[in-house]
Amino acid sequence: MNYLLTGATGYIGKHLLAELLRSGHRCHVIARQKQGQNRARVLQALAPFALTEQQLSERQLTVLSGDITQKQCDLCAEDLSALAAVKLDGFLHCAGLTRFEQHLATTIDATNITGTCNAYALARQLKITHFHHISTAYVAGDYGKAFSAADLDVKQGFNNPYEASKFAAEKFLHGQAVHDDGFIHIYRPSIVVGGHAVGENNTVSTLYVFLKALYFIRECCRRDFDNGRKKFAALGASAEADGFFIPLRVAASVSATINLVSVHIVTDRVLDSLQEPVQQALTTTALIGTDFTLTQVRDAFSKALSITGVQLVDECVFQEQKRNIFEQKFFRSTHVYLPYMRHAPLFADAGLSPHPKNKRRYKVTPKFIADEFLKVLDRQQVKTAKGALNTLALDVLGVKDAHDYFARFINQELGESFLHRIPYVDSKIRFHIVSETPFDEIIHFNHGRVQIVTRDEDNKADCTYVIEQSLFTEIVQGTTDIRQVFFAGKIKIEGNKEIGLKFGFLFGEHYRNIDDRVVDEVVA
Repeated sequence: MNYLLTGATGYIGKHLLAELLRSGHRCHVIARQKQGQNRARVLQALAPFALTEQQLSERQLTVLSGDITQKQCDLCAEDLSALAAVKLDGFLHCAGLTRFEQHLATTIDATNITGTCNAYALARQLKITHFHHISTAYVAGDYGKAFSAADLDVKQGFNNPYEASKFAAEKFLHGQAVHDDGFIHIYRPSIVVGGHAVGENNTVSTLYVFLKALYFIRECCRRDFDNGRKKFAALGASAEADGFFIPLRVAASVSATINLVSVHIVTDRVLDSLQEPVQQALTTTALIGTDFTLTQVRDAFSKALSITGVQLVDECVFQEQKRNIFEQKFFRSTHVYLPYMRHAPLFADAGLSPHPKNKRRYKVTPKFIADEFLKVLDRQQVKTAKGALNTLALDVLGVKDAHDYFARFINQELGESFLHRIPYVDSKIRFHIVSETPFDEIIHFNHGRVQIVTRDEDNKADCTYVIEQSLFTEIVQGTTDIRQVFFAGKIKIEGNKEIGLKFGFLFGEHYRNIDDRVVDEVVA
């Protein structure tokens, strides 16, 4: 069988692709080209699945450069012709942006709404009969009653632009199903967990963000106590026989639940549908797993991390009382999930009953999730010896590129210790970070303060750094010394080179012992 996929480097997409290749199917993948690579990105996403050389060969896996936010998914004429010559048995649209921040609404809509429209239009153009779309159970939004697979528009509101965008994508597909002669299959998983959860650039989402944030705070405590600095002790933390006590209140309703479903349940249900597709204009499958209370999740995560002191408190109490440093940092990393800490939608569809032989494969208890994910985090810490804590901090803050980095920098969510070290600097530095989504702004470092300034006659850059995104990432992670790459000619300095070199030296000094700086910033 031949299938066309989007989102193959994403969480669900890579699991589906791996199973399809393992089953001998021929797969054509549309992937955005980053740093001039697309096939390499897909192969990297598939690396944990231990596929054979044959299964990963170009004969079985074709990777096409494209972008779902553009018409015809931005495929070139040659690739469109090649696809048209193949009898494609299904289009699996797995691409999506799982971000909840309001300021990203335009980007989220471009991926989740426009991307779905473009993917569906391409399926029609290529005469693909079956279109499979990965949605979310959270199209239920804030609906207060039981929400089933048969429901969609029940006049609900939405907690964030992600929910709204997935709802709009489904509305579009419902509209197409009325007059088109193909078959649309929609899958609505709840919170997907298990399998290989870490994405590109170590990204994670939903439940794993909380686990990673707790892991980060624990590792900061460990480093602080191991170095004998004990700054965290002054904040109420203490070393215990087998872990740490960390005073951390989390805003949440103790009666709230979260519904977790194994990524393997999701992929198996989609694969079943591919083998025996329903011949209906539109079919919606709710993939609802098991409910767990937030108390159960807290207890499991705390035990796995060997920490105590985490309390779930009423949101009003949390807002009224002064937050300690740990609470400030944790809340900053997880606040976009606050609506789900208050209450969960009521899913009408019963929990799934997996086949007995897959019982372990479908396991989704918080303890199992925590134990498996912590193994991954521990391996990453060992592998990334230099700058490991800083890399973890960037992951927790959701820093994926220069746009994210400087947004956090301007908001003083990172870089505070650097600014404290340069109170005498008054320079306007233009950062031109080269990538598919380039960053090109003037940053004014003004006596310990920082802001982006508009480029005009009064705001000219003293110097400009031209840096590739991949190299910029290595620098801010602390794995590459900016001074060395300066002299290797990998960073281009325009304008006043003296200022550029001096500022680069200061930046390099800051990142030379970046893990200690991270601890300083946590307790600042």
